[in-house]
Amino acid sequence: MPSHVEEGIGKIGSARDGVFSAPYRRLTSGVLLAVGLVAFESLGVATVLPGIARELDGLNAYGWGLSALMLAQIVGAVAAGPAADRRGPAHPLALGLLVFAVGSALAGAAGTWPVFLAGRFAQGLGVGAVMGMAYTMVGLAYPEAMRARMFALLSAAWSIPSLVGPTLAAGIAAGTGWRGVFVLLLPLIALAAVLTLPSARRLDRSVQQDGEAGEGGTESRRASWKPIAYSVLLAAGTGLFVQALSLKNPVLLAVLAVVGVPWPW
Repeated sequence: MPSHVEEGIGKIGSARDGVFSAPYRRLTSGVLLAVGLVAFESLGVATVLPGIARELDGLNAYGWGLSALMLAQIVGAVAAGPAADRRGPAHPLALGLLVFAVGSALAGAAGTWPVFLAGRFAQGLGVGAVMGMAYTMVGLAYPEAMRARMFALLSAAWSIPSLVGPTLAAGIAAGTGWRGVFVLLLPLIALAAVLTLPSARRLDRSVQQDGEAGEGGTESRRASWKPIAYSVLLAAGTGLFVQALSLKNPVLLAVLAVVGVPWPW
């Protein structure tokens, strides 16, 4: 992370401003909206998942409706970090929101359970990137005196949708069908992008200037791929382990469980 992050390298405003004052209002609103949306899709849709699984003939693999997103979230979060360190938060945030939107559209349009799970996996990649960049931008854009409040707001933005999301999702599904739970988020994702990306691009310039002044090069970029590779192995291994638990064949269960254990490589 850049060496002068402690002072808020984005310099959007001053420490005397509040997180909703004019210099920070758009960024704060956009970050909280983005985190709220990914929280809703991560846990809030649990109420409607049984109905989706029944309609798409996926009850035998029902658990993957949540697991696919959670495992992909690991990869998305780890992959976004090195990209932000090299270039700033704008590119990984934009890509995270785009992948999240594509995953939401795919899940909402799915006609089969595997396609729905593919959408959930894409959503998870976006969730990981968005959450990682939300915390990154707090460190980059806000003076130290504001960060405690922003972290508290981020916790609320994650917790509240997780708590009220099931009721809200059930209401949307009752009114529009379960597909609306996914598709109706698309304009809100676009709004989150409009609110956050201008400030994120401003932060990019500060990160890139700091990177030019420090050490970089091919070796550091190559090293940044190691955490990503490990996150993929962890997600894949955990997925195998989870799948093994649903098997009835004890031999195959044991083999996949051993293969899927996240060994300390």
